[in-house]
Amino acid sequence: MSRTTGWVALSLLALLIGLLGYAEQWRLGLAVTGLQDAVVWGLYISQVVFWVGVAASAVILVVPVYGFRQPAAAALLPLAEAVALVAVLMSLLFVTVDLGQPLRVWHALPLLGRLHFPQSIMAWDLVVLVGYLLLTLLLWAGWRHPIGLLLAILLGISIHTVTAFLLAGHPARPFWFTGLMAPRFIASAFAAGAGLLLLLRRHWPADTEAWGQIYLRRLFLGCLGLDFFLLGSEGFVWFYRAAAEGETARLLYGGGLDIWSAWAWTGLALKGMALLLVWRFAKGYGWGVLGIWMDKGLGLVVPGFIPTPLGEVVRYWPTRVEWQVSLGIWALGALLLILLLRRNASDTPHAPP
Repeated sequence: MSRTTGWVALSLLALLIGLLGYAEQWRLGLAVTGLQDAVVWGLYISQVVFWVGVAASAVILVVPVYGFRQPAAAALLPLAEAVALVAVLMSLLFVTVDLGQPLRVWHALPLLGRLHFPQSIMAWDLVVLVGYLLLTLLLWAGWRHPIGLLLAILLGISIHTVTAFLLAGHPARPFWFTGLMAPRFIASAFAAGAGLLLLLRRHWPADTEAWGQIYLRRLFLGCLGLDFFLLGSEGFVWFYRAAAEGETARLLYGGGLDIWSAWAWTGLALKGMALLLVWRFAKGYGWGVLGIWMDKGLGLVVPGFIPTPLGEVVRYWPTRVEWQVSLGIWALGALLLILLLRRNASDTPHAPP
């Protein structure tokens, strides 16, 4: 059995497990999740935050193609577009399951409902996500008009900026209420995207190995280093004066939130380890992507609700159903990515593993 066949079989099994979990959620509602009045966003929305960033990271190859006419970047662009396409679809699926039932999305559809645009930041997020999805489909299908590439750059940065604003626009949640949220999102997104593309090196087209390794490695190191710098800048504000606005951060990084404190420090440790390994040995990209997933996902979303505006320290942990449903969406994304990679492989000669 080939490696691809094994991954397909494993993904199909995970997808079945996820569908069983979603059937339970469909029947019983969001009561089977750990969500509550105090913590209204959990595992599902945290995955939206991460995967929207991965989708936006396709910009890291669009810029060399559009701005510098780099042929190696143009050859790698279909792979980046495939990753972006899968990431956008996964983001939309996580939004759908967070609603409890997909029938609730009808009010956001044109003509059938009211999107609350432009009053709602969530409406802006939905508009740019759908627009980026359509544009990515066109680019992946082979449309390489300069206007399309320029729109890809603008929309790619916009989708993650709007997602950052979705969190940062909550004055009652001081952990998110910062002007550095959008720059941190963009920096970590580009690092995660570069890391994922480097993990997919065996699918790169021929004659892109040298340029891709140098460019993406430097981008990974630079963006991850920038992410640490921006976090350190916020840390100065949180800890120097010990003001009330930094209480969540002091609880999180001071060990006061139990599992979430451990989760946050583990994510930071993995990112730091990846930074050293990649700088010294050009290895460890997977640890960096995992660290970003932990730090930027659950490690960012859930602690933002603690303590509540009333000062209560609440507890949240994803239930079995939430993990099942998420596993199913990850599996579906893996299957779609395998399909797109096979399609690319049939069109382009690739470098050996």
